[in-house]
Amino acid sequence: MVKLLELGWEVMSHPPYSPDMAPSDYHLFRSMQNSWNGKTFTNDDDLKSHLVQFFADKDQKFYVYICT
Repeated sequence: MVKLLELGWEVMSHPPYSPDMAPSDYHLFRSMQNSWNGKTFTNDDDLKSHLVQFFADKDQKFYVYICT
């Protein structure tokens, strides 16, 4: 814990209702769920195409948040 503070990393605790998920997971999954609102996928290829486009449309700041 001391080393993380020395490095200047922000330590975020896990929410009590889901200790197995990191806060960055919520950022990713909430954004992904919002991209699915109102859409219907007829097959796996449609879903895969949507996911490829979803990640391609994200700017660098989106990924910095996930990785920190």
